[in-house]
Amino acid sequence: MTDGRKALLIILGAFSVCALVVIAVVIVSKRPQKEPEQIAQVEVIGKRTHTSHSTKGSTSTFYLVNFKFLGGDEKEFKITSKTRSAAEIYNSMQEGDTGTLTYKELKNATKFDHRFFVSFEKD
Repeated sequence: MTDGRKALLIILGAFSVCALVVIAVVIVSKRPQKEPEQIAQVEVIGKRTHTSHSTKGSTSTFYLVNFKFLGGDEKEFKITSKTRSAAEIYNSMQEGDTGTLTYKELKNATKFDHRFFVSFEKD
């Protein structure tokens, strides 16, 4: 093998390792498991659905609820659950409902995809 090929293989190997490290850091930083659950008194102030169509013909519906916190902040959450359907949880909430929201939020979250709904218990 020539010196030029060896150098190219070393550079490609180093680049591949760096790329894998960057990908791993991004994946780990988006995982909410390490974030503590937060609990807050909130009011349901809005609801909406978003339907997505894939190129393979499948359709997904996302259920989104906007909550107002006691301090005045408003945050939107995509409803998910491991024990009940998202539609069932979404349909059980009405605008004006108040209660306790349990959620996880990544640091410096600005979008709902960095917030994770855990549960909502009506007063």
